[in-house]
Amino acid sequence: GWLFCGDLFGDWWAIRVFSGRMRVQIIGILCCTSVLWLIRTSHYILVLKLAFLGFRFGTGLYEANIWTSAFDVIDPVARATAAGLLNVISALLGNSWINPLIGQLNDYSLKQSGTLVLPWVFQGLSAVTLVAIIAMVLNMKLLLPYDYRGTLKQHES
Repeated sequence: GWLFCGDLFGDWWAIRVFSGRMRVQIIGILCCTSVLWLIRTSHYILVLKLAFLGFRFGTGLYEANIWTSAFDVIDPVARATAAGLLNVISALLGNSWINPLIGQLNDYSLKQSGTLVLPWVFQGLSAVTLVAIIAMVLNMKLLLPYDYRGTLKQHES
């Protein structure tokens, strides 16, 4: 459901502003970053459920627009290669190894000292997402105007 909302919001904004899809992605990551603190600190199930819902909403906004925003700057001839590279990078940096590693660290820490690692993982993830937001804003302001290949004129931003 959230991916569908992200698609609609991205399409709506991309028609009006050439950086619209990237702006939706930034909003999605901001949403994820803002709820990570709640996930790390809350002990109430309802707050955690709402925070995870907010996190999934943010990832939906981001994921729904990653391919289309990439295709806004990539020559149509190279789009299949770009899609393949994005898939490989997401597999190498994503869930293929990080989730099991975090689980193993959490189990080891729990056995050794009786403490959980997960709260610190969420705090570290917040820092990483803040760096990603800064990089995306710089990319949108500095590089996108030169690389944009869509149908809108740049002065329409």
